[in-house]
Amino acid sequence: HPLSTVMQISAVPRTILLLVWIQCISYTSADRYDDEHAILSELYETTIRESDSLYQYSDWASASSDHCYWAGIVCNDERRVIHLKIRKGVMAGTIPVSLGGLTELQDIVFTGNYLEGTIPDIFSSMLSLASIDLSSNYLNGVLPPIPPSVDSLILSWNARLSGSLPDGLFSSPHNVLRHVDISSCALTGTLPLALCSAPALRNLQVGYNQLTGSIPECTDSPLFALELHGNKLTGTIPEWIGLAGGLWSLALDNNLFYGTYPTWLQTRPNIA
Repeated sequence: HPLSTVMQISAVPRTILLLVWIQCISYTSADRYDDEHAILSELYETTIRESDSLYQYSDWASASSDHCYWAGIVCNDERRVIHLKIRKGVMAGTIPVSLGGLTELQDIVFTGNYLEGTIPDIFSSMLSLASIDLSSNYLNGVLPPIPPSVDSLILSWNARLSGSLPDGLFSSPHNVLRHVDISSCALTGTLPLALCSAPALRNLQVGYNQLTGSIPECTDSPLFALELHGNKLTGTIPEWIGLAGGLWSLALDNNLFYGTYPTWLQTRPNIA
């Protein structure tokens, strides 16, 4: 029948297109896995050093093995890397720019290593990233752009990490930023006014830097912990700190404050 023949002919290209589409998806997933495998292999080759803890990462030396089973790595169901944790002094050198290719990464932890150089501008394209911990290294330079998905930023104990706290770090679209610890670094400049309006900010730890100026006047604050000790802050201690009902940890010592002792401290015995 002519109509049946036309339908059969029309169905063939659709079937072929469907097969091609499925193959493309398969190839794309495989290619992404291979790309991430190459990124992690480069990370091992360029930063992993001899140490007493190296045995924990011995599986990284086998480039042919599945990186989703390597120590410090967690993959999702699509075999994309979502957690990356390397600690205890096994890393040295600089952070490779290629890490920006781990676009599904949610957590990166490189604490307690010997990393140096600047923090590359790689995080801004990693829109799934929720937690960054590069503390206790030898990093320098200024803070890189941080994606709005990050809720925890820990860069403490990088003695040469300098620059100022960017105002944009605490303002929209950074509406989920909850924990910031950049203590014991070399930050300069003033505390940004935007930290007063950061809706999710609970912990701000920037002690032992070289911050100057006064503490911003906030009308309300959801802070639980505020650590500003060991800076060069001046002015009086603002009353809003005493009105922050959720505040349980406060460190303001070793600054250049003046004025009378805040009487509200006597009514807030819960503040350590």
